[in-house]
Amino acid sequence: MKQYRFLLFFMGAMALMITSSALAAPITGGTEIGIDFGATASAPATNFNDAGASLAINLTSLQDTSGVAVDGVSFTVGNNAPLFSNSDAAIGAIDASVAALGFDATHAEDFMGFYGQTPNVMTLTFSGLDDSLSYEFVGVSAFDGRDLGCYFESGNQTAQSPTDSADPYGILSGLLTDGSGNLVIRVLADADVVVLNTVKLTASFELPPHNPAPADDPDGSGVKIAVDNVVLSWNTALGSDAQPLSTVKKHYILGTFANPSDPNLYLVDEVAAGDPVQATASYIAGALSRDEVYKWQIVEGVDDGQGGVYAVDDPNNIVGPVWTFYTALSIPEIDPLTPADQFLAEGEEAVFSVSVINPYTGDSTGLEYQWYENDVLMSGEESATLTLSSVTGAQDGNSYYCKVTITANGAEADSGAATLILKKLMIDVPFDNGDPNDKSPNAYSPVVEGAPTYEAGKVGQAVRLNGTDDRFNYGDALLTDSGEITVSYWMNPDDISEDWGGVMCKWLPDVPDGYFWIGQHATNGWLRFELNGIAIDSGTPVLEDGVWAHIVASYDGDEATLYINGVRLGSVTGINSPFVDKGGDFMIGSVWDAIWYGGLVDEVKVYNYVRSATQVAEEYSAVMGPYCVAKPAFDLTDDCQVNIDDLVMFAGQWLDCAIYPTCIQTLP
Repeated sequence: MKQYRFLLFFMGAMALMITSSALAAPITGGTEIGIDFGATASAPATNFNDAGASLAINLTSLQDTSGVAVDGVSFTVGNNAPLFSNSDAAIGAIDASVAALGFDATHAEDFMGFYGQTPNVMTLTFSGLDDSLSYEFVGVSAFDGRDLGCYFESGNQTAQSPTDSADPYGILSGLLTDGSGNLVIRVLADADVVVLNTVKLTASFELPPHNPAPADDPDGSGVKIAVDNVVLSWNTALGSDAQPLSTVKKHYILGTFANPSDPNLYLVDEVAAGDPVQATASYIAGALSRDEVYKWQIVEGVDDGQGGVYAVDDPNNIVGPVWTFYTALSIPEIDPLTPADQFLAEGEEAVFSVSVINPYTGDSTGLEYQWYENDVLMSGEESATLTLSSVTGAQDGNSYYCKVTITANGAEADSGAATLILKKLMIDVPFDNGDPNDKSPNAYSPVVEGAPTYEAGKVGQAVRLNGTDDRFNYGDALLTDSGEITVSYWMNPDDISEDWGGVMCKWLPDVPDGYFWIGQHATNGWLRFELNGIAIDSGTPVLEDGVWAHIVASYDGDEATLYINGVRLGSVTGINSPFVDKGGDFMIGSVWDAIWYGGLVDEVKVYNYVRSATQVAEEYSAVMGPYCVAKPAFDLTDDCQVNIDDLVMFAGQWLDCAIYPTCIQTLP
């Protein structure tokens, strides 16, 4: 039987040019697709698609390594930390021992990665694949002798990319799509850095054993299997003609049925494949135990060419993926997503609910409920739903869970705990009366550095910072407990040419994604808001020396938005990473320890929720009065409204004509 490898390489800087005139074909057996994360152009012979490592990688047009466009296949990268590219010349250093992998001096410093969390997780997704094919993945990581190896996961398979510079790759074989053309590979590091070079995906000519019943359920989120008489079934491996392989003579069944806690799979039995080979096969596993996780696998025993069949461990056989199923529980089966956290304003109604199945009835009958608040029994709360009619500040941060009991046998289980979080003001520093203390309920007091002075501000007094050594350090002041944040303040800069002039920041040394900052940027009056390694800029000069500006920046875990003087400047979406306050010092007057802000600051506020555009407008207009949010299209008088005055001006020009030579014969 022919052997095929399905390679997915992370190899640096191999650029592809895809033109509209290129031939196009669907993905088929043998198709190889390479993805390069580097910034350096690749050698033409390599034909790797160039992703050019950035904050958002989404390649919608791909070509194979022969230069032919592949119809409908796309590639995206998701991550939980800041991406970077080519920022460390030491990462990617190579030697002659890896030449066979296609690396040379051109690609030595091309890579993509991120840092800041342990463990890091990067998600690679191919979409538009052929569900009837299987795939193999080889991930190549950075290799300079440091501990930068990583792990690759897909389904039940895991492979490691070692740190040894002679062998910096991991392989996942026989991967199947999710049935909708998607193949997801997770990349993990047990250090604080994940660094990858390139990828190449090769489709298989054959499909290993597939379509298992019970369906594969690696995380236990699917249907729990009744234990009385378990029957396993699957589809036989297919050849390139999409028909069962005629060389398959028997199915070897491996599993953990004798001891589900044993991580190893053992030969359980074998089933004849039939003559001719049948498209489906089954095996009666019989009675199993409740509350267990079972793993099983099919190895197709192939004709050895001498009238026999290869032994189960022979490499010529076709090895299927490892499948998982969970058996019915003996305790209440509580949906792990219930109850859900509640994020509300004070006075609103909080509703916590659990979704539970009685494993003996298959529905929610025969169950009893009891709710707990902060591990204390709540009297009378004995239904699947807990309702708190009007939440108060005293309940902020409280946790709630439900104990569920099967009436017939007394078996019980606890739900996960949900948290009640109130929308609230976390920091409030108005700087009035020369006072830099926080007026929110948290009441943070700062360490004053330098010699800030006070003068008239937009509301009462403001503080003047000298741009050299003046700032306030509030220590580890908590900015948010919800994953959302809004920052609001007034600023009047002395010198907009001061790049990175941070009005405020929070940072923790050596945790690059555990910070936020906002202030001047780009030496020309731009404004920048940055957190979780994601930055949003004003895009145009919006700050002026000696001119007050009202700044609001918000982030909801997916979208970062920036406002100036009550007007929305723009947003960045698709970040998908809640802001987590990881500690460190909150400071007004600098970015980190190096770059300082010079000018006036007033009315600093930090909220643990996203303020709406209307709330931003209310805050600005409360100081400045009515203002123009967006000039109407037919506002000819420039007063932010269209009325009779605009009509008079329009009518006065009704018959004006500037067509040459119809209306005018001489041009100035």
